[in-house]
Amino acid sequence: MGRDGEVREELEKFGRIEEVLYVKEAVGLSSGHWYKCPNGHFYVIGDCGGAMQESVCNECKATIGGTNHRLRSDNALARELGATAPAWPQ
Repeated sequence: MGRDGEVREELEKFGRIEEVLYVKEAVGLSSGHWYKCPNGHFYVIGDCGGAMQESVCNECKATIGGTNHRLRSDNALARELGATAPAWPQ
């Protein structure tokens, strides 16, 4: 099982994946707008879905986002939420 599968399994174990999917549906942005910080916490990039600034994760304070539509190398697309590609092509 790959890392994404392991993360999804852990989220399901604690019922967290359903919570995140509910928020995803409520926000209404496609899967390609959802990313993970270096510690696996989910966040969303609005508008075009491309990273244009850096910020901090609300849960662990790790740096998230990126610049010039380029995601930081230590952040990742949230494949657990159904994403196969970012909304903004990298």
